[in-house]
Amino acid sequence: MDINKASAEELGKAFQVDGTRARYIVEHRQKQGSFKSWEDVKQVPGFEDKMVDSAAPSLIVTREEATEIALRNRVDRILLVTFMHGG
Repeated sequence: MDINKASAEELGKAFQVDGTRARYIVEHRQKQGSFKSWEDVKQVPGFEDKMVDSAAPSLIVTREEATEIALRNRVDRILLVTFMHGG
């Protein structure tokens, strides 16, 4: 899920926080623009390191992260298919 596009409800589930805290991310994004790094996310009031680090695996901040995840998933699928077919 892209943190720069996700709704407050989606962010609440990813960070396991209530709607008010999730809205802080959306409001910060609207006022300051897109997040460029996880350090930007940690600047949002109420989002300390541990919370951000625990949500990071299910969220992306940058296009580069999205590309890296997509490539990694594609490689994983190729390796799985190769393994299943005895390659």
